[in-house]
Amino acid sequence: MTQGEEALVKLEGPGGFLAVTEAHLVFVDDAGVKRLELSRIRRVGKGEAGTLLVQGEGDSLVLPLKAFPLEELKAFLEGLKPHVARARKATFA
Repeated sequence: MTQGEEALVKLEGPGGFLAVTEAHLVFVDDAGVKRLELSRIRRVGKGEAGTLLVQGEGDSLVLPLKAFPLEELKAFLEGLKPHVARARKATFA
């Protein structure tokens, strides 16, 4: 996360850290920090070879399913929806 970005919701697992800020979905693992703008997220679905794909406009975020406890990850992603809706509304306001 960048300086000044506060995690509104977060999930920690054995393979990384996921957080929702005002503007981004952030994934941190051994490979570094990846982020996707909330307002650009269009779909969350199963990716290839045990991954979860968060698709945005033009880019996407690939999350290894084994990085987080499955039920906790499902709950986290369900809770992501209102944040995406809020970010889209703010973008078009």
